[in-house]
Order: sequence, then structure tokens, then C-alpha cells
Amino acid sequence: MGVSLAYVMKVVIPVEHKLKIFYKRVYEASVPCAILMVQGQIFALTPKHILIALKTGILTGFFAMVLSFIPLLKKHYDNKIILGFVIFLCTISADLLNHPSHFWGEYSEALMTGLGAVLIFLGVKYATR
Repeated sequence: MGVSLAYVMKVVIPVEHKLKIFYKRVYEASVPCAILMVQGQIFALTPKHILIALKTGILTGFFAMVLSFIPLLKKHYDNKIILGFVIFLCTISADLLNHPSHFWGEYSEALMTGLGAVLIFLGVKYATR
């Protein structure tokens, strides 16, 4: 029994698109989270730091993927400013839920991680044009 083209267009392609949204947000959030947790001293990264950063990235990817189902956001997902803002908010939320700040203030590390994720997003976006 073959798979119809209509099935592929309705089910397979949207799932592939959602997974792409997920994995892009994972690396965009995990990298700045790991770097900021050790305050830029990359050789101080431990497996525990990497695990926490991956949890932050996975949670960010999940938040972004869930938000991609909202029709209002879905039609604006190609706009890099709106998408950057969504990435910023998702990363801040995930970082705050995963671990306490290692910087001054309660929210400072989460804000810096969100900013780092947006900078990685924009860098990759412009590099792959």
C-alpha cells in the first residue's frame, strides 16, 4: 500500500518543519547557556554544565515548536524580527526554569542567554542566505 501525495503534504512535511524548528532552537539556546554558565571560561565546562545547557535548549525548542502551532505566529514565522523575539522569550523562560543565575541579579543570566540565542539565530540566518 503506497503513501499518497496528499498524506505527505498534510502530515509528513509539517512534522519535518516542526522538527526543524525544534532542533534549530536547541542549538541556538544551548551554546550561549553553556558559555554563560561558566562565565566564558570554556575549559571549565563539565558534563553537568553541558547537561543543564542541553535541557535549556530542549525546553526552548519545545516552547518554540508549540508556539509554531498558533495561527497568528505561524504566518509571521518568516519575519526574522518576530522570530528573534520569540526565540528570546522562549530561551529566557527555559533558562529561568532550569537553573538559577550565576551572574548578578535573578534574571541577568537568562536575559544574556536569550540575547546570545538571538545573536546565533541572526548570525546563522545571514550566513546561510
